[in-house]
Amino acid sequence: MKNSMMKSDKKKMDSALRWIVVAICIVAIAIALYSLISSLVKMSSIRTIDVNFSIGDYVGFNLDQEVLNFGTTIPGGTSTRIVELVSDKPLKVHITVEGQVKDWMKISDNDFIMDGKKEVGFAISAPVDMPKGNYTGKVTIFFMKP
Repeated sequence: MKNSMMKSDKKKMDSALRWIVVAICIVAIAIALYSLISSLVKMSSIRTIDVNFSIGDYVGFNLDQEVLNFGTTIPGGTSTRIVELVSDKPLKVHITVEGQVKDWMKISDNDFIMDGKKEVGFAISAPVDMPKGNYTGKVTIFFMKP
């Protein structure tokens, strides 16, 4: 009799433990969904721009508007481009850089609130020992509701 009561108590404990684990999982999923939805609701738009530049024996430039093309520079040289951002409403702006150019690119302003027009400078400073060749990357500009 005592043995069957212990088994019954153990089943109740196992059942309660399962419900606690299920409740914790549901809460964790709810928190994750809330975070995802709130970040998506804040996102106004995203723009990704290809980046490229070359290292060579001369200096050259390209004024292409669809790509951040820094042209050609010599090792140790710097090349700069200005991007004009425009919005008819206040937006928080965050800019990321990825790819081969990530460690060499400087951004004049990042993580700011813009309303109207804003010029942002992008500069690539090539290391002195950088081999000749073509280098690429991407700049992503996130526009979010403040």
